[in-house]
Amino acid sequence: MIMKKILMMVKVLLGCLVTACGSSTVAFTQPKDYQVKIVNHSGIELDDVEARMGKHVVSVGILPHGIDKTHGDFNHPILKEATVSFIKGEFDPDKKQPIHTRKTLIKLPEKGFKTIVYTINKDFQIDVSFE
Repeated sequence: MIMKKILMMVKVLLGCLVTACGSSTVAFTQPKDYQVKIVNHSGIELDDVEARMGKHVVSVGILPHGIDKTHGDFNHPILKEATVSFIKGEFDPDKKQPIHTRKTLIKLPEKGFKTIVYTINKDFQIDVSFE
């Protein structure tokens, strides 16, 4: 009877540990230095484009359709989630334009990489890939 209770407590504790680790935003294994590339395949010019991982931000400003911009050498932790934000079209200070924000999950590849690529698609969703 005592053994059953001990086993039950161990299962509960292991379940809590797995749940806590699975929902964490702790960084994965990553390269020492890497670059961040943002690609615009939306079909229109985007302005005030940035990618954010936690408190670290990569800002590329204006990003015409079909163009990409790369920034590096980063050594910040790569988190499981990133946010990419942008304004559709050219920024106009006289108009109140919405800032579009898209969250995306990051699943690091098993093999090494040098660049995280965020691609903004025609439907304004974000694809994450690695080079």
